[in-house]
Amino acid sequence: MRKSIALFSLVFVISSCGLEIPTAVEVRGNPNVKFSAKRDFGEIFSSLFNDADLIPCTNTQIKTVLIRKEICSNLDISSMAPFSGSGPAGSDIELYQNTINLFLDMDDILQGFSVKPVIAQLFIYGSEIVSVASIGIKQDGESTYSYINPNRQMIPSIGSVYTGTSLPGDVSTNIILPIDTGDLNIDVLIQVTSEKVINSDWFNNTVNALILVWAPFEFIAGDSGAVLEIPRGSLFPGDRDLFGRTIDENSIVYGNFGNYINKLELEIVLNNNPFQDREMVFWSGSARQVQTNNVLKGNKFNLLFDEETMVKINDLDNYPFIPNFEILFNPGETLSFPHDFRATEFFFKAGINIRVGF
Repeated sequence: MRKSIALFSLVFVISSCGLEIPTAVEVRGNPNVKFSAKRDFGEIFSSLFNDADLIPCTNTQIKTVLIRKEICSNLDISSMAPFSGSGPAGSDIELYQNTINLFLDMDDILQGFSVKPVIAQLFIYGSEIVSVASIGIKQDGESTYSYINPNRQMIPSIGSVYTGTSLPGDVSTNIILPIDTGDLNIDVLIQVTSEKVINSDWFNNTVNALILVWAPFEFIAGDSGAVLEIPRGSLFPGDRDLFGRTIDENSIVYGNFGNYINKLELEIVLNNNPFQDREMVFWSGSARQVQTNNVLKGNKFNLLFDEETMVKINDLDNYPFIPNFEILFNPGETLSFPHDFRATEFFFKAGINIRVGF
């Protein structure tokens, strides 16, 4: 009711002054909205690690997880006893051999990065035969096994989080694992060599083995540079138009308020920014019909869509507008995710231009 009275009053004043009644009213402005947010960006990248238990480390500056990967569980070795009684094995006995994988292919998220070398420890326990067993490992491309010193005991109880600042086993059992490609395949061989003295009773019990990896979220850009692609849907819905537009079977557009926006600025405030001074690319469309680049400064993601970009967004040939984010790194630069890495505020500012015809 108030809007109708205001419009009537406007028309009355204009008429009483003998002026020509306008055929339209144009409204311009720059409204802005700020609201608090809590989004843990570090969790976005936990999918880099394969089907292993991920145990968050709570007392590290760089986001770190313990990767707990089972090698064998309750391995039945009862059929492997070469004789009854005690004595030297006589020949090598292979208790276990298989390949384990610790990391996913990073190309979906981290293109051109390699993982910094990680520290690992292997634990083996169960049957008394583990006291004389040899543990060999080799990575892709290696022809021979390197024999390591494992922890010949059960892994200490850790729980759902880990408060330590290093692996829980004996430091003398640490293994350095270089992971150049981000995809870590390890062949593991557990065997008893021929000269070892064994007892046939040991084969009545099972063998268990697992590996623990200390995995900081630290990555190095390769010789050609690297790209961090923030997974679609991490910041905004990844399955629909950002402005909520829909098009029916008759090509009628609903909810197209983007036509009233001639400039849009989005600011995401972070408590830490590991991407400072890096170039961010924000794009949409299979051929990147809409794209804008921006250098990140301070503890912020800044996105600015000028009039030219908004025209492209509102062009239905570029519908739907589903944003994708990429952050570019120069050769040799390091990407480290802080332990506490989250968004604290979202800030929107829009330049609007609404013209209402009579």
